[in-house]
Amino acid sequence: MDQVKDSFEVFLQKSQQIGDVVQEMAHLVRDAVQSHWQVVDLASKVKKPSQEDLNNILKSTGSLISKVEEFKQNNRAHTLFNHLASVSESIPALGWVAVSPTPAPYVKEMIDAAQFYTNKVLVAYKDKNKLHVEWAQSWLEFLKNLHTYIRQVHTTGLVWNAKGDDFKPNQSTSAAPPPPPPMSGMPPPPPPPPASTAMQVDGDANARAALLRELNQGTDITKNLKKVNKDDRSLLTPMSERSSRSKSPDPRSTPAMNRVPKFELEGRKWALEYHTGNTQEQFTIQSTEMSQSVNIYRCERIMVIVQGKVNSITVDSCKKLSLVFDDIVSVVEFINCQSIQAQPMSKVPTITIDKTDGFQLFLRKESLDVELISAKSAEINICVIDEKTGDYKEHAIPEQLKTTWKGNQFKTEAMDKA
Repeated sequence: MDQVKDSFEVFLQKSQQIGDVVQEMAHLVRDAVQSHWQVVDLASKVKKPSQEDLNNILKSTGSLISKVEEFKQNNRAHTLFNHLASVSESIPALGWVAVSPTPAPYVKEMIDAAQFYTNKVLVAYKDKNKLHVEWAQSWLEFLKNLHTYIRQVHTTGLVWNAKGDDFKPNQSTSAAPPPPPPMSGMPPPPPPPPASTAMQVDGDANARAALLRELNQGTDITKNLKKVNKDDRSLLTPMSERSSRSKSPDPRSTPAMNRVPKFELEGRKWALEYHTGNTQEQFTIQSTEMSQSVNIYRCERIMVIVQGKVNSITVDSCKKLSLVFDDIVSVVEFINCQSIQAQPMSKVPTITIDKTDGFQLFLRKESLDVELISAKSAEINICVIDEKTGDYKEHAIPEQLKTTWKGNQFKTEAMDKA
């Protein structure tokens, strides 16, 4: 446990040195981690409590994890967004205290989720600022040490003291504890936001909410598990093989469509969130400007039309979505998506496809100079129109890479067969 806490101390120190939103998020993370350790400490002293008491014990940690995710959502446009996402995508690892009988593999999934964004930080800063590289490495080190500790001490779930005292409700960590002393000389966190701000955060709900509700169930979280049919080969596939596919485990895959839908212009950002439909419901964004961006988040079975010229479009965690857009100044991004169709009607410099399965892009003559960048994605097909016949010809993007040693360095190239 000391090694885990020491590595977290390093993370706090690096966060303080970077400052800005990274330091602010570190305050929230510190509170969540300390709440989590209070649960572990309580388990070492008392017998396992009743289900109702256990649910109350876990609520505090779940609420603090939610605040980390909300902070990231409120700073999506920040230049250090990849730093925030590295943490918020993996902070649910603290929920291992409610996972049984395999908490260690659950934490490993969170490490994989973090690495997707820490890799972006490492690439962006490896030749620019060593501090940011060390920061990313310190967060991964903390998660890996936590994984090792859980695997060695709490192999099948949080261990309670069978010989300890009976749990008393006034021992619950759900009651607000006094503010912890600053770690690593960091200043204390800012005061909580006013009630009006909290209500706004409720409306701008995050994609972790469904997971956190399950976390608050305590041990009831396992009651919804179904028996695995031995004939189901896909479910019996080893995790190492499944993780090699582009779609990595995503804790946000739990239902979250009961969040408050949003479709509005926030400053210079169009926000379209939490919309789902039984048919292809259409949303049209018009009266746009070059300085505006479009953010489409957690939507299913809808069609989005963006008219006019905008700076960028981001499609995050969407399924069965169709997107038609005009001119783009910089980039169109697809992240954590499934079954997407997209068609630019004019110029688009760059399209990036990350952790996406099932992507179909229709290109006209005006868009053929687009640059496509894909990572951890599968089933990408580009359909190019034949100007003579008007028909589209499909071209599959290779998913396999071949790497060979060329005397003094490795060379990687795509296999011809997609």
